[in-house]
Amino acid sequence: MSPPSAIRSASQRQQNFGVGSGSSSVAVGDFNGDGKQDLVVANFVSNNVSVLLGDGAGISAPPPNFGAAAYPSSVAVGDFQWRWQARPRRVELRLE
Repeated sequence: MSPPSAIRSASQRQQNFGVGSGSSSVAVGDFNGDGKQDLVVANFVSNNVSVLLGDGAGISAPPPNFGAAAYPSSVAVGDFQWRWQARPRRVELRLE
């Protein structure tokens, strides 16, 4: 039995992109808000995180690396956008 055509065509387009040293964790999410899945990789030895941006058909370019704290061992995905709004406070000063 041969694999489905989607699997065959995906494997024919395989590309390899290097990330930092000692990759220890990977997560999937939309990190640039374009609606396409991206990857983030924690690199334990090189103390950085690689972000591989997807273009809908795969990864489009070699990843940039971002510095991280010493020995990052895992990554997590979630909606971390703060929706905080400053509320002006009324301050009254009374001199009597």
